[in-house]
Amino acid sequence: MTRPPVALAYPPDVAHTTTRLWVLPHPRTGVPTYFATSQDGTHAYELLVTRPPTRSWLLRGHDDGYVIADGAMRILSRIDPAFLLLGIFCVLDTSQQYWPLDDWLEAATDVHVQRRSMGAWPDMAAFVALPPMQAHLDRICATQEADGGRVYRLDETRIRAMLHAKAQRVCARAPEQVAAQAWRTLDASASDADVDSAQQEVARQWIEAYVPLSVRW
Repeated sequence: MTRPPVALAYPPDVAHTTTRLWVLPHPRTGVPTYFATSQDGTHAYELLVTRPPTRSWLLRGHDDGYVIADGAMRILSRIDPAFLLLGIFCVLDTSQQYWPLDDWLEAATDVHVQRRSMGAWPDMAAFVALPPMQAHLDRICATQEADGGRVYRLDETRIRAMLHAKAQRVCARAPEQVAAQAWRTLDASASDADVDSAQQEVARQWIEAYVPLSVRW
């Protein structure tokens, strides 16, 4: 039986007919969440769904048109793959211990299974094994070469540097949105330093929606 079409807004680097949806723990909450990757695997996207109370869609395909009673809009919203890797691996304290990647992933998966009472997280291993993920692991991990190959541990210094840099980019790329929210916490006598601090806090709050609770920065 053919599934009915849905309304999906997707970026140009995602193949709309062959894209795989990965079920991974949300970096902040650990809740199973759908994510997609770009065709080359370098970018990741979260599947967001909005459901207006009263709406349907009139869609026209190449051959047929559709009226879809489900008015939900599905959007693939870009997310840094490093956040997804943090969500997978931050359940273990590896600050003082290096792990082979396979052993580290197996131990982290066991924790996620226990937390969510799920039988398995079959997509986690395949996602981490994607070749582009190695570069993102290097952004958040310290590594060493051991007899059996490379070993990893989370590097707090690298993670904090990455997050602070992201906050700076948020302020630079969305200045009007950041300023509008920041001024809600300020009065007319606020100094430039107060404004800058408030804007940094807004950017920080936006980013923290995708940062594991165990990460302190």
